[in-house]
Amino acid sequence: MIFRVIISFIIAALLAPASSLQHQSSFNPAFKLKDVNEFGCCGIDLELSLLTEAIGKEPEARAHIIGYSGLGDPPGKLLRYLRYIEANLPNLISDKSHAISVINGGQRNRFTIEMWIVPKGASVPTPSGSASETNSDARSAYKFDEAEASIMEYNKKSYLAFGLACTLSYPEWEEFFRTLRDKPTLRELIMIYVGHDDGVQYGSRIEKYLRAELKKVGAREEKELTMVYGGKREWSQIEIWLVPKGKPDPQPTRRTKNVRAR
Repeated sequence: MIFRVIISFIIAALLAPASSLQHQSSFNPAFKLKDVNEFGCCGIDLELSLLTEAIGKEPEARAHIIGYSGLGDPPGKLLRYLRYIEANLPNLISDKSHAISVINGGQRNRFTIEMWIVPKGASVPTPSGSASETNSDARSAYKFDEAEASIMEYNKKSYLAFGLACTLSYPEWEEFFRTLRDKPTLRELIMIYVGHDDGVQYGSRIEKYLRAELKKVGAREEKELTMVYGGKREWSQIEIWLVPKGKPDPQPTRRTKNVRAR
């Protein structure tokens, strides 16, 4: 009887590691579907569709997105893309057993969106970018974001539109004002440029509609927002700046050829 118990214990001990090893090997590691550095016209929707198709082949896998700002990119650029992915990717994946995670990975030399597929049981990849210093209030004024801004007409009504065709240019206002709330040593400044064929009064109209827009998204008293005219560019545009208190305002930079004074 004792002999049988000992033999059974030995057999169980020998089989346990093999069983454990077999269980571990059943977990495939996470794999990167692709890196995306630039999105063409409607390209982000195409990339998300490819990710959706790929993850459908992995039962209960996680879609994991890591975004990195490029050197010189305003921080709002990456936030715009991550916000869009976070809002739209769940609608594309009909099987709700697939979890979704979207994270800010910091900064690299080039703007990058990594699209990962993490099979069930696999470890989630960690970011490999450096921490961004854009929130430091010890530096000079820095641009948080920028976007083309124009006044559109529809059904005899006017409204403010952001971006040109094929761009994700609606600014990340929520994060912008959160930064201001968290860092009282910073103040905001919005610089308005008009197109080379527009008059100065067009900038005043943009300011009017922009103040109304920001009031809707819960900005502080809109009269406190500092908006200045920056001059002419190829397209009408706004730049959103964070300025440490005591530091000078940024200077306008005009980027247009053959500007016609009006």
